[in-house]
Amino acid sequence: SGLLELKESALKTENQEASLPTVVFSLKVKEVGLSVEDCSCLAQDAFRIFEVYWSIGANGGSPPLFWPARLAALSSADRPLQLKFNGVPARVYLSSAPPQISPHGRADDLATVLSVIDDAQKFVYISVMDYLPLSEFTEPPRFWPAIDSDLRAAACTRGVQVRMMVSCWEHSPASMFTFLQSLLVLSRPPLRCNIEVKIFSVPSTPEQRKTPFARVNHAKFMVTDRVVYIGTSNWSENYFTHTAGAGLVVNQTGSEVGEDQQTLQSQAEELFLRDWSSDYASSLSLDAVDFCPPSRR
Repeated sequence: SGLLELKESALKTENQEASLPTVVFSLKVKEVGLSVEDCSCLAQDAFRIFEVYWSIGANGGSPPLFWPARLAALSSADRPLQLKFNGVPARVYLSSAPPQISPHGRADDLATVLSVIDDAQKFVYISVMDYLPLSEFTEPPRFWPAIDSDLRAAACTRGVQVRMMVSCWEHSPASMFTFLQSLLVLSRPPLRCNIEVKIFSVPSTPEQRKTPFARVNHAKFMVTDRVVYIGTSNWSENYFTHTAGAGLVVNQTGSEVGEDQQTLQSQAEELFLRDWSSDYASSLSLDAVDFCPPSRR
């Protein structure tokens, strides 16, 4: 089967800068991204992901039978790049999706998401536009429990605090909120799993609604008590199996942090909690039938 879509991914400039946005470049969409400057090794690794896309485009849309060694990954979970972000030591690696366009050594994006969840000891905070344990773009859709099962295990088996924040907008799939309620119900007695779900809505006027694909929280990142992950994919099966995307993991656990310094993990945690506690985020109700009606989109 062929690739369905090419999503936003790593960008490289002058061999020294790498940017991993979650963006559709628009001033009317809320985004989260990461820009790294003066770091040639990470820029070169990001550029190799771009080169994969470029080579597929030059080959009529088909990946080669074997990827050349020059496109092999320069970073992985087992061999992360040893960098400094704002002066704080960091272990960093890039992931990509889908597996069939990942050259030797490249971390699979889905496996990376799961490993970050599994690694968490205290909390997992997730901000993603769409979350569906389904094959969203196939007929008929099929159940896809990979991430969903991991979150349930984290909260109910390991006692990790799980907070999920998704978006409400014109294109939100209605089934998403039912699946989220199935997660949230685990917080009730007798289980009392530590799971919370909120819905983030960007307010808009009738005039603002005339702009298509805007007024939405488009961010896709996850922060735990140990690492931060920033990706480009919504969390449903097809985005990890048939859509090109990339992710970046930054681990600064145990790094010495100066008085005027801050880890990327702590910055991402603050960002998530700011949105979580804002007026734009509402707690999902187990009783709601249409939590994201057209009037709120």
